[in-house]
Parts: sequence; structure tokens; C-alpha cells
Amino acid sequence: MELNCTDLSFQAVAVIERDKNGDVLVVWCYPTLGSSIKSVSINRSGLKESINPPCRSIFSRFGSVWLYQIVAADVDQSAVQNIVSFCILVVSNRYYPEKYGTACKCLAEIYHLTGSTVQLLDAWMQFLEAYPVERYDLTLFKKLDPFRFFSIKDVINSFKDDAVYIWSTGTMKKRIALYNERLSSCLRLIPVLYLFAFCMQGWNNMRPYVTFSEEEIHDLKLTGTYLAGFTDPKIKERRDLYDLLIYDKEVIVISESRDFSAERFFRQHLFEYLQDAVQREEITSMGILEKMREITSTFLSCPSRF
Repeated sequence: MELNCTDLSFQAVAVIERDKNGDVLVVWCYPTLGSSIKSVSINRSGLKESINPPCRSIFSRFGSVWLYQIVAADVDQSAVQNIVSFCILVVSNRYYPEKYGTACKCLAEIYHLTGSTVQLLDAWMQFLEAYPVERYDLTLFKKLDPFRFFSIKDVINSFKDDAVYIWSTGTMKKRIALYNERLSSCLRLIPVLYLFAFCMQGWNNMRPYVTFSEEEIHDLKLTGTYLAGFTDPKIKERRDLYDLLIYDKEVIVISESRDFSAERFFRQHLFEYLQDAVQREEITSMGILEKMREITSTFLSCPSRF
């Protein structure tokens, strides 16, 4: 059947299962998945460590694609046989957690109720054709809201004067790592923190969740400049992976990064602006970002003004 595909952002779908022996495998995919994406998706699902991972809705990036996952742990009453938990993976070329996370949830419900990959494929084809699937109408997702959980003012209030170091590290195209033991908390904070640090430079250098598998660290290093999220505390020891580390609410700037960050007077000027902006209700998150981009452009073109 020839499809009139109107939403080519949907690139692949897969089912990951953990069986009663503790084995975790990609048991079905469409149209295909590379071996690296299979391995990374299994690692990030958390199913190797637990039948009931604490974070069930995950979004991350690997290579040039976005990975959206939802884990279903309560499968005793489901139509899926001989497993203890499963994960639905959606691969996309777009960053939009609400849209593709909703697609994952829809597919997980279908698989939970039917245990049928035929039913999954039927729903997938409807996504490609931009048709609603049952009560899930993905065409309603028109505009990404990066400030869904936190605003730029929340970032400034949380990190205070250290916010300037976060911003200057991103502006100088250096590497930022974020640690939080709770993946759900990390995923809520990282988008707005990324916008703040990199001043609306697109999403390609955001790595919301990275584990310490060899292929993930290799991919991260190839990214060059990034903001990456970790839940493993050993990131604190891996100074080869960051120039600035946000460890819970502690900001750790390695000496080389601090020495070559923006000029001291410039940082002071920026901090004074941020302090003023958080007090003024009429200034929005986007307004702060636009002003920061303006200040950045002025500084880079004429540092002597500061």
C-alpha cells in the first residue's frame, strides 16, 4: 500500500522487553534500528537494572536522532505473555517531548491491551499519515513549550550569581554536565537550562540523558559542545567530560574554564541585568533570552565596551 506520508518526523518504532529470566531485548521494530540505537535504548530504558524503573517517560538524543521511551511495568494483567516489563521506543528527527512522549503512551496502551505488533504497526501508519489514533490526536501539538516546568527566572533564582558562569560556559561553546540522581528531575530542568546556557541555538547539542556505556560516551565526545544530563554520581570524577558541572545545585567550574570565561566586568554587568530582570513581572523568559543574546552579541563584537 502506498502511503501519503505527511509526518516524516516519525522515523522508527520498537518494543523492548524484559523476560522472566532478566534478559532484555529489542523484540520488534519498524522499519529498522541500527545496533547502536538498540543498545543505547536498552541502557536508557532502565530495564536491565529493574523491572520497575523509577522514571517511566524518557527522552534523550543519540547521534542525530531523538529517542522517546515509555516503560510499562505493570504487565500482569496485560495481553503480553511471558515478560515482566516492556518499553516502547519512538525514534524521531525532532525534539518535542510532549508530542512524541504522547505517541509512546498511545502505543504502550495498545501493546498492553493487545500484545500485538500488528496493532502497533497500524497505529504507527496512522501517525505517519497524521491521523488521530483513538483519543490521541498528535496534530494538536503545534508548538513546543520549553518552559513547561521551569522559567528562565527559576534558573536565575536557583543558581543566583553562579547562573552567570553557566551562561558564560555555554556562550564560550564549552561543555556542561548536569547531575541529578532522579532522572525525572533532570529531564524537567535540562531544556530550560539549555536555553539559558546556549541562548536559543537549537537543540542539537542538548543530551538530556547519558549513561556511561562506551558508545554513549563516544557519541557525547563527538558532539563537542553540549549540555548533558547524568544520574550516575561518578560524573563528578570525570573531568574529561565537562568544563562546568551542575551537581544538584552546586556549580563546579574547573579552573581552566573559569580562567577563560567571559571578562569579570562583563559577568558583573550581566548579573546585574539578571538580578533586575527577575524582579520585573513584565519581563518574560523569552524576553530575558533575547536580551542576553543581544548582550552576548555586543560583547563578542566589542569586548572593550565592558
